[in-house]
Amino acid sequence: MSKAPKTTYSPLSIRLSPQEWKIVREGAASLGMSLSGYARTQILAEQTTPRRTRGKAPVKDHIALAQILSYIGQLRWASNLNQLAKATNQGLLILTPEIKAVILEACADIRMIKNMLMKALGLKRNDR
Repeated sequence: MSKAPKTTYSPLSIRLSPQEWKIVREGAASLGMSLSGYARTQILAEQTTPRRTRGKAPVKDHIALAQILSYIGQLRWASNLNQLAKATNQGLLILTPEIKAVILEACADIRMIKNMLMKALGLKRNDR
């Protein structure tokens, strides 16, 4: 996957009196804009290009996210994974039907959590 070429911007520095600085600060605050964004719109008027923003609330569903975090808190993944890794390193892990069932159940849990996280973050699901 190639990255898009990075756009470079040139800085602009201007001197303002305390009164002018106050006007710019208040103007930006009244519109909920950054100082540079406000200055850009004032200087360039209709010629400005919209900037991409992340948004102020990337989480689309706080209840779903809380459910996910609660579910993760109930699981003992770290301990169980550590035990599996230790047994594997010692050559003690034999893949019995019971162990296979536990591993498949863990995979299903992880898949469910992934889907819940995707929903909570407002991302499109990609079932694989």
